[in-house]
Amino acid sequence: MRPLDVFRPPPIRTAWEYAVQGSVWRLVPAPGGRVVGEDRDTAAKAASFFCIDLGTGRPLWERVTFDEPWWLGIEAVHRETVVLHRFAKPDMPEHKGVIVLDAGTGTVLWEDREAHLLLAAGDSLFTGRPTLTGRAVREHRYRSGEMVRDWGDEFSGVRDVARTMPPEPGPEPLLPVPASLFAGDLSAAVARSLGALPPEAPKEAAEVAAWGPLLVLHAYLPLAGHTPATPAYRSELRFHRLPRGERAGVLALDGRVQAPIPAAFMILDGRLLCVRERRTVLCLEHR
Repeated sequence: MRPLDVFRPPPIRTAWEYAVQGSVWRLVPAPGGRVVGEDRDTAAKAASFFCIDLGTGRPLWERVTFDEPWWLGIEAVHRETVVLHRFAKPDMPEHKGVIVLDAGTGTVLWEDREAHLLLAAGDSLFTGRPTLTGRAVREHRYRSGEMVRDWGDEFSGVRDVARTMPPEPGPEPLLPVPASLFAGDLSAAVARSLGALPPEAPKEAAEVAAWGPLLVLHAYLPLAGHTPATPAYRSELRFHRLPRGERAGVLALDGRVQAPIPAAFMILDGRLLCVRERRTVLCLEHR
Protein backbone atom coordinates (compact mmCIF):
# COMPACT_ATOMS: atom_id res chain seq x y z
CA MET A 1 0.00 0.00 0.00
CA ARG A 2 1.28 3.46 -0.84
CA PRO A 3 1.55 5.76 2.24
CA LEU A 4 -1.03 8.19 0.86
CA ASP A 5 -3.60 5.44 0.45
CA VAL A 6 -4.55 5.71 4.14
CA PHE A 7 -5.86 9.21 3.44
CA ARG A 8 -7.92 8.30 0.41
CA PRO A 9 -11.72 8.36 0.97
CA PRO A 10 -13.53 5.02 1.09
CA PRO A 11 -14.54 3.89 -2.41
CA ILE A 12 -18.19 3.42 -1.39
CA ARG A 13 -20.92 5.33 0.37
CA THR A 14 -24.26 4.40 1.90
CA ALA A 15 -27.00 5.72 -0.38
CA TRP A 16 -29.80 4.75 2.01
CA GLU A 17 -30.80 2.24 4.67
CA TYR A 18 -34.12 0.72 5.68
CA ALA A 19 -34.73 -1.02 9.02
CA VAL A 20 -37.45 -3.58 9.72
CA GLN A 21 -39.05 -4.52 13.01
CA GLY A 22 -37.94 -8.16 13.01
CA SER A 23 -35.42 -9.69 10.61
CA VAL A 24 -35.00 -9.28 6.87
CA TRP A 25 -35.83 -12.79 5.72
CA ARG A 26 -35.74 -12.27 1.99
CA LEU A 27 -35.23 -9.57 -0.66
CA VAL A 28 -36.56 -9.92 -4.22
CA PRO A 29 -36.02 -7.39 -7.04
CA ALA A 30 -39.19 -6.21 -8.74
CA PRO A 31 -39.82 -4.27 -11.97
CA GLY A 32 -40.07 -0.49 -11.77
CA GLY A 33 -36.99 -0.04 -9.58
CA ARG A 34 -38.47 -1.77 -6.55
CA VAL A 35 -37.30 -4.34 -4.01
CA VAL A 36 -39.83 -6.52 -2.18
CA GLY A 37 -39.00 -8.17 1.12
CA GLU A 38 -40.14 -10.31 4.04
CA ASP A 39 -39.90 -9.01 7.61
CA ARG A 40 -40.08 -11.83 10.15
CA ASP A 41 -40.18 -11.64 13.94
CA THR A 42 -39.11 -15.14 14.91
CA ALA A 43 -39.94 -14.71 18.60
CA ALA A 44 -43.50 -13.54 17.94
CA LYS A 45 -43.91 -15.83 14.89
CA ALA A 46 -45.16 -12.86 12.89
CA ALA A 47 -44.39 -12.05 9.26
CA SER A 48 -45.07 -8.94 7.22
CA PHE A 49 -44.08 -7.69 3.78
CA PHE A 50 -42.63 -4.47 2.42
CA CYS A 51 -41.57 -2.81 -0.82
CA ILE A 52 -38.74 -0.26 -1.15
CA ASP A 53 -37.96 2.19 -3.92
CA LEU A 54 -34.47 1.19 -5.06
CA GLY A 55 -33.43 4.73 -5.93
CA THR A 56 -34.37 6.43 -2.66
CA GLY A 57 -34.89 3.70 -0.06
CA ARG A 58 -38.36 5.09 0.61
CA PRO A 59 -40.89 2.40 1.56
CA LEU A 60 -43.68 2.29 -1.02
CA TRP A 61 -45.60 0.08 1.39
CA GLU A 62 -44.71 -1.84 4.53
CA ARG A 63 -46.02 -3.95 7.42
CA VAL A 64 -48.56 -5.70 5.19
CA THR A 65 -49.95 -8.63 7.18
CA PHE A 66 -52.64 -11.29 6.80
CA ASP A 67 -54.94 -13.43 8.91
CA GLU A 68 -52.20 -16.10 8.98
CA PRO A 69 -49.39 -14.41 10.95
CA TRP A 70 -46.43 -16.63 10.04
CA TRP A 71 -46.97 -19.46 7.54
CA LEU A 72 -46.76 -17.53 4.27
CA GLY A 73 -43.98 -16.11 2.09
CA ILE A 74 -42.99 -14.63 -1.26
CA GLU A 75 -43.56 -17.07 -4.12
CA ALA A 76 -42.71 -14.88 -7.12
CA VAL A 77 -42.70 -11.39 -8.59
CA HIS A 78 -44.46 -11.15 -11.96
CA ARG A 79 -44.66 -7.87 -13.82
CA GLU A 80 -46.21 -5.36 -11.38
CA THR A 81 -47.54 -8.00 -8.98
CA VAL A 82 -46.14 -9.92 -6.02
CA VAL A 83 -47.38 -13.48 -5.50
CA LEU A 84 -47.38 -14.85 -1.96
CA HIS A 85 -47.98 -18.42 -0.89
CA ARG A 86 -49.49 -20.03 2.16
CA PHE A 87 -48.65 -23.54 3.38
CA ALA A 88 -50.78 -26.67 3.31
CA LYS A 89 -49.82 -27.37 6.93
CA PRO A 90 -47.54 -25.62 9.43
CA ASP A 91 -43.97 -26.96 9.45
CA MET A 92 -44.55 -28.61 6.06
CA PRO A 93 -42.90 -27.36 2.85
CA GLU A 94 -45.91 -27.90 0.56
CA HIS A 95 -47.39 -24.61 -0.65
CA LYS A 96 -51.14 -24.08 -0.68
CA GLY A 97 -52.79 -20.74 -1.26
CA VAL A 98 -52.11 -17.93 -3.74
CA ILE A 99 -52.25 -14.25 -2.74
CA VAL A 100 -51.60 -11.69 -5.49
CA LEU A 101 -50.58 -8.17 -4.43
CA ASP A 102 -50.18 -4.99 -6.42
CA ALA A 103 -46.43 -4.29 -6.31
CA GLY A 104 -47.01 -0.53 -6.25
CA THR A 105 -49.43 -0.39 -3.32
CA GLY A 106 -49.29 -3.74 -1.48
CA THR A 107 -53.07 -4.17 -1.78
CA VAL A 108 -54.53 -7.63 -2.41
CA LEU A 109 -55.75 -8.03 -6.00
CA TRP A 110 -57.09 -11.57 -5.64
CA GLU A 111 -56.61 -14.76 -3.66
CA ASP A 112 -57.21 -18.49 -4.03
CA ARG A 113 -56.75 -20.42 -0.79
CA GLU A 114 -57.04 -23.87 -2.38
CA ALA A 115 -54.52 -23.55 -5.24
CA HIS A 116 -50.75 -23.20 -5.53
CA LEU A 117 -48.77 -21.34 -8.18
CA LEU A 118 -47.35 -23.48 -10.96
CA LEU A 119 -46.15 -20.92 -13.49
CA ALA A 120 -46.25 -17.19 -14.29
CA ALA A 121 -46.04 -16.37 -18.00
CA GLY A 122 -47.23 -13.41 -20.03
CA ASP A 123 -50.64 -12.21 -18.91
CA SER A 124 -51.35 -15.44 -17.03
CA LEU A 125 -50.78 -17.18 -13.75
CA PHE A 126 -51.22 -20.95 -13.87
CA THR A 127 -52.35 -22.59 -10.64
CA GLY A 128 -52.85 -26.18 -9.56
CA ARG A 129 -54.99 -27.86 -6.95
CA PRO A 130 -55.01 -31.50 -5.84
CA THR A 131 -57.79 -33.78 -7.02
CA LEU A 132 -58.57 -37.46 -6.45
CA THR A 133 -56.84 -38.33 -9.73
CA GLY A 134 -53.95 -35.87 -9.72
CA ARG A 135 -53.89 -32.10 -10.13
CA ALA A 136 -56.29 -29.65 -11.78
CA VAL A 137 -54.59 -26.82 -13.67
CA ARG A 138 -56.23 -23.46 -14.25
CA GLU A 139 -55.09 -20.35 -16.12
CA HIS A 140 -55.93 -16.95 -14.61
CA ARG A 141 -55.41 -13.36 -15.70
CA TYR A 142 -52.53 -12.36 -13.50
CA ARG A 143 -54.02 -9.11 -12.14
CA SER A 144 -57.72 -9.88 -11.87
CA GLY A 145 -57.66 -13.60 -11.13
CA GLU A 146 -60.32 -14.16 -13.80
CA MET A 147 -60.11 -17.75 -15.06
CA VAL A 148 -59.11 -17.90 -18.72
CA ARG A 149 -59.07 -21.66 -19.16
CA ASP A 150 -59.45 -24.87 -17.20
CA TRP A 151 -56.60 -27.08 -18.42
CA GLY A 152 -57.67 -30.15 -16.48
CA ASP A 153 -54.48 -32.11 -15.80
CA GLU A 154 -52.69 -30.97 -18.98
CA PHE A 155 -49.68 -29.32 -17.36
CA SER A 156 -47.43 -30.49 -20.19
CA GLY A 157 -49.59 -28.44 -22.56
CA VAL A 158 -49.23 -25.42 -20.29
CA ARG A 159 -45.44 -25.69 -20.45
CA ASP A 160 -45.57 -25.85 -24.24
CA VAL A 161 -47.64 -22.66 -24.36
CA ALA A 162 -45.31 -20.90 -21.93
CA ARG A 163 -42.27 -21.75 -24.08
CA THR A 164 -43.77 -19.79 -26.98
CA MET A 165 -44.13 -16.62 -24.90
CA PRO A 166 -41.33 -14.01 -25.06
CA PRO A 167 -39.23 -13.68 -21.90
CA GLU A 168 -40.46 -11.14 -19.40
CA PRO A 169 -38.26 -8.04 -19.07
CA GLY A 170 -37.26 -7.45 -15.49
CA PRO A 171 -34.42 -6.76 -13.10
CA GLU A 172 -31.60 -9.29 -13.15
CA PRO A 173 -29.45 -9.01 -10.04
CA LEU A 174 -25.85 -10.13 -9.99
CA LEU A 175 -25.32 -12.57 -7.14
CA PRO A 176 -21.95 -13.54 -5.67
CA VAL A 177 -20.38 -16.88 -6.48
CA PRO A 178 -18.07 -19.06 -4.38
CA ALA A 179 -14.57 -17.69 -4.65
CA SER A 180 -13.30 -21.16 -5.54
CA LEU A 181 -15.44 -21.11 -8.72
CA PHE A 182 -14.45 -17.64 -9.90
CA ALA A 183 -12.46 -17.77 -13.12
CA GLY A 184 -11.29 -15.35 -15.79
CA ASP A 185 -9.28 -12.15 -15.94
CA LEU A 186 -9.93 -11.28 -12.28
CA SER A 187 -8.69 -14.58 -10.86
CA ALA A 188 -5.47 -12.97 -9.59
CA ALA A 189 -7.45 -10.30 -7.73
CA VAL A 190 -9.66 -12.96 -6.16
CA ALA A 191 -6.61 -14.95 -5.07
CA ARG A 192 -5.06 -11.83 -3.55
CA SER A 193 -8.27 -10.96 -1.67
CA LEU A 194 -8.46 -14.51 -0.28
CA GLY A 195 -4.82 -14.30 0.72
CA ALA A 196 -5.59 -11.20 2.79
CA LEU A 197 -8.03 -13.13 4.99
CA PRO A 198 -6.86 -14.33 8.41
CA PRO A 199 -5.60 -17.94 8.28
CA GLU A 200 -8.48 -19.18 10.42
CA ALA A 201 -11.19 -17.79 8.10
CA PRO A 202 -12.93 -20.57 6.13
CA LYS A 203 -12.00 -19.66 2.55
CA GLU A 204 -14.44 -22.25 1.16
CA ALA A 205 -17.28 -20.09 2.55
CA ALA A 206 -16.07 -16.89 0.83
CA GLU A 207 -18.14 -15.48 -2.03
CA VAL A 208 -17.13 -12.78 -4.51
CA ALA A 209 -18.57 -10.53 -7.21
CA ALA A 210 -17.11 -7.80 -9.39
CA TRP A 211 -18.76 -4.42 -8.78
CA GLY A 212 -17.50 -1.76 -11.14
CA PRO A 213 -13.95 -0.83 -10.04
CA LEU A 214 -14.17 -3.07 -6.98
CA LEU A 215 -14.10 -6.74 -6.09
CA VAL A 216 -16.50 -7.54 -3.23
CA LEU A 217 -15.64 -10.49 -1.01
CA HIS A 218 -18.07 -11.77 1.63
CA ALA A 219 -16.07 -13.46 4.38
CA TYR A 220 -16.70 -15.20 7.70
CA LEU A 221 -14.19 -14.84 10.51
CA PRO A 222 -14.38 -17.24 13.49
CA LEU A 223 -14.98 -15.52 16.83
CA ALA A 224 -13.29 -16.35 20.10
CA GLY A 225 -14.68 -19.63 21.41
CA HIS A 226 -15.66 -20.89 17.97
CA THR A 227 -15.67 -24.68 17.69
CA PRO A 228 -17.24 -27.10 15.19
CA ALA A 229 -19.83 -27.96 17.83
CA THR A 230 -20.58 -24.32 18.69
CA PRO A 231 -19.79 -22.30 15.56
CA ALA A 232 -19.63 -18.51 15.78
CA TYR A 233 -18.53 -16.15 13.01
CA ARG A 234 -18.32 -12.46 12.24
CA SER A 235 -19.67 -11.67 8.78
CA GLU A 236 -18.18 -8.84 6.73
CA LEU A 237 -17.82 -7.49 3.22
CA ARG A 238 -14.26 -6.76 2.09
CA PHE A 239 -13.66 -4.41 -0.84
CA HIS A 240 -10.60 -4.69 -3.09
CA ARG A 241 -9.62 -2.41 -5.94
CA LEU A 242 -9.45 -3.91 -9.38
CA PRO A 243 -7.58 -5.13 -11.30
CA ARG A 244 -4.81 -5.86 -8.79
CA GLY A 245 -6.88 -6.60 -5.68
CA GLU A 246 -5.53 -4.00 -3.24
CA ARG A 247 -7.56 -3.71 -0.05
CA ALA A 248 -9.96 -0.75 -0.10
CA GLY A 249 -12.24 -1.14 2.93
CA VAL A 250 -14.33 -3.39 5.15
CA LEU A 251 -18.01 -3.30 6.09
CA ALA A 252 -19.19 -5.35 9.08
CA LEU A 253 -22.51 -7.09 8.34
CA ASP A 254 -23.23 -9.26 11.37
CA GLY A 255 -21.36 -9.50 14.65
CA ARG A 256 -22.35 -13.10 15.29
CA VAL A 257 -23.77 -15.81 13.02
CA GLN A 258 -23.71 -19.57 13.44
CA ALA A 259 -23.20 -20.56 9.81
CA PRO A 260 -22.26 -19.01 6.46
CA ILE A 261 -25.24 -17.75 4.47
CA PRO A 262 -25.01 -17.97 0.67
CA ALA A 263 -25.77 -14.97 -1.55
CA ALA A 264 -25.78 -12.48 1.33
CA PHE A 265 -25.61 -9.52 -1.05
CA MET A 266 -26.72 -8.63 -4.58
CA ILE A 267 -25.77 -6.04 -7.16
CA LEU A 268 -28.77 -4.42 -8.81
CA ASP A 269 -28.74 -1.51 -11.28
CA GLY A 270 -25.20 -0.66 -10.24
CA ARG A 271 -26.00 -0.62 -6.51
CA LEU A 272 -25.01 -3.14 -3.89
CA LEU A 273 -27.73 -4.35 -1.52
CA CYS A 274 -26.92 -6.17 1.72
CA VAL A 275 -28.37 -6.63 5.20
CA ARG A 276 -26.62 -5.47 8.37
CA GLU A 277 -27.30 -7.25 11.67
CA ARG A 278 -30.22 -9.04 10.00
CA ARG A 279 -32.58 -6.07 10.29
CA THR A 280 -31.27 -3.17 8.20
CA VAL A 281 -31.16 -3.15 4.40
CA LEU A 282 -28.18 -1.15 3.13
CA CYS A 283 -27.85 0.27 -0.36
CA LEU A 284 -24.24 1.08 -1.28
CA GLU A 285 -22.97 3.14 -4.21
CA HIS A 286 -19.56 3.93 -5.62
CA ARG A 287 -18.17 7.33 -4.69
